[in-house]
Amino acid sequence: MKNSDTLDIAGSLNPLHHAIMVADLNRMAWLKEHGGEGSIDLGKGWLVPLPKETASEAFPLHNGQPVYPKVETAGIVGAYRHIDSMPGYEVIFCNDLAYETSGIDVIAKHLETGRYLLCEAKGTTNAISYPSSYLKKTKNKGRQLSWLWVWRSLVDFVDSPTASSVFLELYRQMIMEQGIERILCVTRVDEVAGGFRPCETRVWREQELSGLVWLQAAKDWQKLRGWVVEMDKLQIKDN
Repeated sequence: MKNSDTLDIAGSLNPLHHAIMVADLNRMAWLKEHGGEGSIDLGKGWLVPLPKETASEAFPLHNGQPVYPKVETAGIVGAYRHIDSMPGYEVIFCNDLAYETSGIDVIAKHLETGRYLLCEAKGTTNAISYPSSYLKKTKNKGRQLSWLWVWRSLVDFVDSPTASSVFLELYRQMIMEQGIERILCVTRVDEVAGGFRPCETRVWREQELSGLVWLQAAKDWQKLRGWVVEMDKLQIKDN
């Protein structure tokens, strides 16, 4: 059973604490493999170290610009570039470029306010359309970028060595609905020799997305908040 299923039901004393312990074990294993120990503070970009050349120099060039093998990859690069250019924001996680294959594509943090941007990135060879054209209804997690989908995608990261830190960083803010915004980035890409090249990116921010009824589906935060309160009362270390 996936962690996202486990956290949807009552079954243990505190399922949230169980997920936190699993995520922390995965995080420590990843740190040990990459030269870190324990709860070492790796500074900015510590969730998944993402070299900037991943989005600029690690692929073949066409007329001096990187070319990517898939439309989806070019779409994520378009989102990465857009968010990385936003004043005050730092990209701290990039999905397909950081060994994951599903879920939240890009995560950024505003360094002054501490607010997070959770991004769904799409690439298309067609003219850019409306959000409903890109945010599909998934089998088990609800509509992409709905709060339900975001939460279940976050929980899926518990079992990932490279992304477990994402869960540890964001679960409390998510449950308490503090300092988290959604963003949809759709990048039109051109097909060129050897692959695809990102062009312009259209962005929908939280203010626009929150008005879409089909993106408002959310978890039962009350039960999850109860688990957080229980951990706090027992002074359980959360990560």
